[in-house]
Amino acid sequence: MLTNLDHQTTIIDSNVLLPFQISILIGTKGKEEKISLNQLVLSPKDAHRCVYTIQELKRFLFDIRGDFTGKVKFQWNNLYHFQQEDIADTIYTFSKKNPNILIYEHGKTENAYPWRCGYYQFCIIYEEQHFYGMIKIEPKNLSYDQLEWIQESLNQQINGIMNDPLYFKKSTSKFTQNGSVYFWPIIRFLELHQTQLITALQLFKVKHKQKIDKSYVLSKKQKRIDFKTIQWSIMHESIKNSKNIVIQPQLTISNYENELVYMKQKIYQFLLTLNTYISFVRYEFQKEAEKLKQFETQINDLDQIISNVSKNGSITEREKAKYRQTKTLKQIELDNLSVGLYEKRRIIDSLNKIHDTYYREYFEGIFSKIKDKSAFTFPTNTTKSFSYLVHLITLFEKKIKEYGKKVMLIPVYKPTFLLYEYFIYFSLCQLLKKLQFTTEEESIAEQVLQYIKDDELMDGAKVEFVNKQFKLKLIYNEIIEGSPQVALLKGSHFFSGDESKKPDVRLDLYNRKTGKFCCAILFEVKYSPMFNIYQPVGNTKAMEQMYKYWGLKYVERIDGKLSYHRKPIQEVICLYPGSNIHRKIIEAGCGTYIQYFPKKNNQQHYEIIGEKEILTILGNVLQKYM
Repeated sequence: MLTNLDHQTTIIDSNVLLPFQISILIGTKGKEEKISLNQLVLSPKDAHRCVYTIQELKRFLFDIRGDFTGKVKFQWNNLYHFQQEDIADTIYTFSKKNPNILIYEHGKTENAYPWRCGYYQFCIIYEEQHFYGMIKIEPKNLSYDQLEWIQESLNQQINGIMNDPLYFKKSTSKFTQNGSVYFWPIIRFLELHQTQLITALQLFKVKHKQKIDKSYVLSKKQKRIDFKTIQWSIMHESIKNSKNIVIQPQLTISNYENELVYMKQKIYQFLLTLNTYISFVRYEFQKEAEKLKQFETQINDLDQIISNVSKNGSITEREKAKYRQTKTLKQIELDNLSVGLYEKRRIIDSLNKIHDTYYREYFEGIFSKIKDKSAFTFPTNTTKSFSYLVHLITLFEKKIKEYGKKVMLIPVYKPTFLLYEYFIYFSLCQLLKKLQFTTEEESIAEQVLQYIKDDELMDGAKVEFVNKQFKLKLIYNEIIEGSPQVALLKGSHFFSGDESKKPDVRLDLYNRKTGKFCCAILFEVKYSPMFNIYQPVGNTKAMEQMYKYWGLKYVERIDGKLSYHRKPIQEVICLYPGSNIHRKIIEAGCGTYIQYFPKKNNQQHYEIIGEKEILTILGNVLQKYM
């Protein structure tokens, strides 16, 4: 009998009391916060009744205490990559000898942080019984309500941009993050069963070309005999002694009409669904193919530059090495894209093979002459080939229902730091509209959609705005090249004269009438606490980064000659989610720090803290160039 009730776990709506308790220890070693999983449920559908909240990106481990025998297993709801075949959950095993399991610690565990913000189901297995609960991952530098508002705001700009299409998690219909069924698990199922699906249809076709029914009649002439004819002639005296009457087999040829009618309807629905998946993969393939062409062009251009500078003795070896390094990095990205394209091409070929086989039989083969019927029932006394084909197609339909209703594999949200970057970018778009800037031909969404790949905003995404005097280009995460030659070649114009850099957002200002470049404002986005990015004495990595931005240059070609702007940066602004102990805006030698985040006002509506400060800075810069 247990004496320490603190080391027990209650199972809600039951009399079960587990003789142990698992806790999650979160935070720096020796200063951990303890969250006890002290209540669980028996059904996965009720897991939402036992929700335990932890903050993202912090070190954490599992700890078990109690007087239990044998082993306790903790079943983990992982993140699953879309190409991952094995989607079994990770299981950690506790015992008296192994009461602690480290799950994540930056720099020590091999795996990255295993969750994104959201809800995740877990299962504890003890003595072959399963008990369920749910973990809620909250953002580290925002509240969960603020994050949900940011996600909804982004979704209104570009539908689905807050989801990560490359990773998904398991969830139940009772409690899901969104209602979209993820395609890749079904596609993997079709690939796995490609041979069976094609073979089953071919067998069905062979067996259903015609049906031969045999019956027996009395006849005066004997044309053929079989075993039953001989048997009847021996057993029945009247037939045996008769000279004019014999028992005669009669063959009747007919079609398997009921089976063909039923199967035609099943295949019609199968082809419709299959077309959806093929279109989806083709769309993903085309997007990656376009990206690959861009990289190939850039690498070819770099090859030409490397060839030219290698013969130029006035260019330093360090400068030449930078070009080679740039090419190497782009080649790595190109190789990764090539692998992804090969995989998607293989998937398309596999799905097309299934589609073409079924399409031919439906429109040209054994089903082409079968009339459609609005009402059809499952036939009786079915053939084996019919049953096998129905089994495979039904299995496919069940898989769709399984992922769509019972267990859904749904995309997880993108990492919070990336969502915060997107939020800043689209917020700046709205601030420019408040300054009476408009888009010319295409809306913000139409311009941004040109730079969306896999529901992700690509580096170099650009939105252009105009008013009577100025033209603005708001550019996301574009790389600043090391040399003016590459910058001109790419049309980005900015270069560092040193290593490549990548400001999160850059706002370029041009005179609308003359097209002349005026200046640029850089926004560095940091999803971090203030003490990590700013110190009054000494420099943080963020401060060093901001100092370097002031040294960027701008180059353009005017009348065939290179023209340089050696001090093009007007402002460097660091935006971060907020701090309770710092002023809203802080001026430093490296730039301006501004708190920027959504906050509920008294009317329960959200306002953007930091918006007024940015509008003031933008207004002052515009006034300077009027």
